Amino acid sequence: MAGIAALAQNVGVGLMFGSFGVLLKPLEETLHVGRDVSVLGMPLVMIGMSLLGPVVGALSGRFTIRSLMILGALLTAAGYLALSFATTIAFNLAAYALLIGPGFVFLSVVLPSALTARWFVSGRGRALGIVNMPIFVMLTPLAVTALLGIGGLTLAYRAMAVVALALVPILWFIVEHLPAASDVDAGDTTASPDQGLSTAALATNATYWKMTIAAAAIATGGTILSTHIVAMTIGWGVAPAQAALLVTIMAGAGMAGSLAFGWLADKVGGARALMINCVGQILLWGLLLLQPGYAILAVLIALIGVGGAGLVAAFGTALAEHFGPASFGRAYGFSNLVNLPFIAGGAPLAGLIFVRTGSYAAAMIGQMGFFLLGAVLAASVRRRA
Repeated sequence: MAGIAALAQNVGVGLMFGSFGVLLKPLEETLHVGRDVSVLGMPLVMIGMSLLGPVVGALSGRFTIRSLMILGALLTAAGYLALSFATTIAFNLAAYALLIGPGFVFLSVVLPSALTARWFVSGRGRALGIVNMPIFVMLTPLAVTALLGIGGLTLAYRAMAVVALALVPILWFIVEHLPAASDVDAGDTTASPDQGLSTAALATNATYWKMTIAAAAIATGGTILSTHIVAMTIGWGVAPAQAALLVTIMAGAGMAGSLAFGWLADKVGGARALMINCVGQILLWGLLLLQPGYAILAVLIALIGVGGAGLVAAFGTALAEHFGPASFGRAYGFSNLVNLPFIAGGAPLAGLIFVRTGSYAAAMIGQMGFFLLGAVLAASVRRRA
């Protein structure tokens, strides 16, 4: 089950975040649009994630995780296929909003982690870390770059559609819960999804808001960087191939980060792991502002990737610690709605700042302030066993 959850997570996240930044410039050249418009696909997906996250969390109590994730894979495949036929930016953005965004939510946002939370009790943070290792985010930029050279945007989009469609037969093997014979000390991992805190109870819980805002700071930073890192570093004088490699470096380091923050969350608690993550991001983004040489730049991007990929393990562990696995799907889904203005607005705001000022510096400084807020809020949460 962890393997299937990890594969589903990687297909959705890898195709979206691993390809989007690499495809920005070819998209702008093909559809004749500027950076402030070309980046809108990402916030549309984030909006869909935020609005549908609570819905998916609730649906997981009425329908099987298997059926919902298969729906997500089919929507994702249809979305990338539609992109291959896009001749206008309006059609392109509609595909992101109506197909890829919903598909991403059903396939990768809530349900892989919810499935993992149901199956694991001890070492839940490490299990979530393994499931959320961004393997495809590391591989997708290189594959997409090669496909662009062979057949342009059309081939790249259609290849991603095939990958999503190939996931469907694998998802049929999902089992919802631990088998009854093995359910000796699983406790609330096999409880009905209808048990646990309601969305209204979560919405009035101060601890939930503190942890969710801290997670939003890390998620927003990751969204901004994954969207703009290629174009930003090309503007700093980095060759396009080397700039694309930075996405792979960030994702490759993220594999270690997912495991590291899963282990850290098990040791010190999810909220403290979130605080440590935010503090580390402040330091790394500050050094990134100096526009260092490529070798140092690659190291900084790798370390940023460690924190970004560690978010789900730390945040998921924090939610399970404070609200229980029975509330996990609902809590995780609702957090996406809470985070909507942050993660949906971050990338286009950074693009707008670049268009207005010719630099990403102001956007980066603003994001560092958000990290500081997240660190303070997470630090104020008391650990709960």
